[in-house]
Amino acid sequence: MIHFAYIKKVIPKIYLRMKATAEIKNLHNDKGKHTILRNLHRILDIRILDIDVKDGSIHFLYATPYALQQVKRELFRIGYPILSFQYQEPQDAKGYGMGHNSELASV
Repeated sequence: MIHFAYIKKVIPKIYLRMKATAEIKNLHNDKGKHTILRNLHRILDIRILDIDVKDGSIHFLYATPYALQQVKRELFRIGYPILSFQYQEPQDAKGYGMGHNSELASV
């Protein structure tokens, strides 16, 4: 069994290279922004770049497809489901995708 602290050292923050942008439902004020920040801060392997209350959007970096799924699930759980979503798949052939951008009209 691999110890968690070891994994954290092996996957440094420089691997947070894939970018995602999501349009979020019910984001109307700073209280919602702080709720999202507090809850997403618990997810490892993501870094929030910006939460725009005016546009109802969030921009973040993620390291793995699993981290991306965690963000989607957590936003839905706390009452801020994703309306539309743009994300970038891994750039290298060793990753989970073939290095192209993907866009979902609605989630």
